[in-house]
Amino acid sequence: MDAIALVQHFGKPDIIFTMTYNPSWPEIKEHLLATDETQNRPDLVSQVFRAKEEEMKTYILKRNIFGKVAAFMYIVEFQKRGLSHAHFLIMLTDDYKLLTPEAYDKFFSDELPDPDANSYLPKLVIKYMIKQSSLACLIRDAKLIVWDEVSIAKKNMTEALDPLLKDLMDTHMLFGGNVIIFGGDFRQTLPVIRSGKKEDFIREIILNSEIWNYLEKIRLSKNMRAKTDPSFCEHLMQIGNGKEKTNMDNKNCVTKNDFVDELNDVIIAQFLKDARIFVTTDETVEPSDQSQFEDFLHSLNLAGLPLYKLTLKENCYKR
Repeated sequence: MDAIALVQHFGKPDIIFTMTYNPSWPEIKEHLLATDETQNRPDLVSQVFRAKEEEMKTYILKRNIFGKVAAFMYIVEFQKRGLSHAHFLIMLTDDYKLLTPEAYDKFFSDELPDPDANSYLPKLVIKYMIKQSSLACLIRDAKLIVWDEVSIAKKNMTEALDPLLKDLMDTHMLFGGNVIIFGGDFRQTLPVIRSGKKEDFIREIILNSEIWNYLEKIRLSKNMRAKTDPSFCEHLMQIGNGKEKTNMDNKNCVTKNDFVDELNDVIIAQFLKDARIFVTTDETVEPSDQSQFEDFLHSLNLAGLPLYKLTLKENCYKR
């Protein structure tokens, strides 16, 4: 709420950056014993990180390395598995606003290390750039890319894929010249638009994208899977045409889930082989609450999901 109030009064932040704790800081290393490890000295880590944080605030607020600060806010986060880090929001006065790319370049820039000083570092940076990554090489070597259920994806997702592939393949051809198959049924599920109306859903589908005009459309006219089970297909056709006979005298008795679980235990006990027990792993949103709700999590047996404790034997039938 404080950040929202600052933005309403001073405008959008001019600079947003994150400072992350580095376990290799010399201030930490020089105070560790030979048998010590960084994760075993949280007191030392916190002291050094706090000192770095205060030093950064001095550079920003007193030395004005970015210019005169009109408003300033930061928050420190300590995640369970991640490194400690601080997020900084800086609003500058009108005289020091960064309004052009050149103004930002004075403070932020990406540069390759000097190859004359160290020939290894430039090669390392180039190796792990996006276009030289293992994923980029995999995409370039792909003969076919299949995007199934594209009907539920917003059109800006497919439009974003086009320039990405053009950049990877170094060509101006559509999707970088890659063969891509988009599959989906636009008569069924459309993109999810929160509180949207019918026209909102239609506006976001790929059919309304400029890319759609350049795609070759292939429509399925036969159900190839139906050839393997013609009797079932005929049964479905009879139901669809309203010709399938119904017997109103028959009544289906559906048992409760508790009785089904007991029946499963009886059936599994008849099998001779050893049973194998599988237990699900459930976690609370806040790790600190895990110990308080452990028993409650173990009692959850939700419809549509496997039981918390699932007992199985080889070749057994599970209802």
